[in-house]
Amino acid sequence: MTETFDIRQATPADYAELLPLHRALYIDLQGALLPPQVARLSAYRNFERVLSDDLRGLLSGPPSLVLMSPGEHGAVGYISGQLQLEPGRVLTRRAVIEDWFVRESARGTGVGRALFEHFEAAMRDRGAELIETTTWAPHAEARARYARLGFDEVQVVLRRPL
Repeated sequence: MTETFDIRQATPADYAELLPLHRALYIDLQGALLPPQVARLSAYRNFERVLSDDLRGLLSGPPSLVLMSPGEHGAVGYISGQLQLEPGRVLTRRAVIEDWFVRESARGTGVGRALFEHFEAAMRDRGAELIETTTWAPHAEARARYARLGFDEVQVVLRRPL
């Protein structure tokens, strides 16, 4: 039997429920994956403020789409992204996943896949012709998950301080 999950579009009223997940993705997980000398290459000043502003912007509506799975004790996961138009490309309508995170306690339940499938369907309805995302290079678990979902690795970003 396939489990079903409550997946809905998030609104600005969900900010307080989603901020801990946004923070867990960009501070906790990134901090666990990237050595300090590498993390420094993409660090922000006042990162808490940046995260807050980013989430408020995502929740403000189009062009962004934020889907969440509410739980008994707060959201268990979310996915966000938007449709980007690139007239010079062969496939001009690109869905971009910007954030995708599931609480550790809910991983392996299928909620992450449900979030992805709902996002993919919404972007297809908006006319997307392809879907893309990024992840941190050392995040082997995410890279394997994307491969299982049919993603191909296309580009690697390299940085070094001057």
